[in-house]
Amino acid sequence: MPDNLLGVIPEIDIWRVANLMLKRYGYEADIEGAIRAEELAKAGDWAEEAVWRRIVDAIGQLENTTPSGPLH
Repeated sequence: MPDNLLGVIPEIDIWRVANLMLKRYGYEADIEGAIRAEELAKAGDWAEEAVWRRIVDAIGQLENTTPSGPLH
């Protein structure tokens, strides 16, 4: 994917892939996503690597189930 198309991927698609990764890999979803990002970086595919970094970030947010404030 050319670098100029990186911003074209809708955020909803990032979250959809993150959800699918969690369903398939469970607690190891972020690790699997990071492996894919690293493989793409080694291949020099910086645009796709950046997409997978966004997916890994979304996975981390979905995995975070700790409330942000005090419990009542």
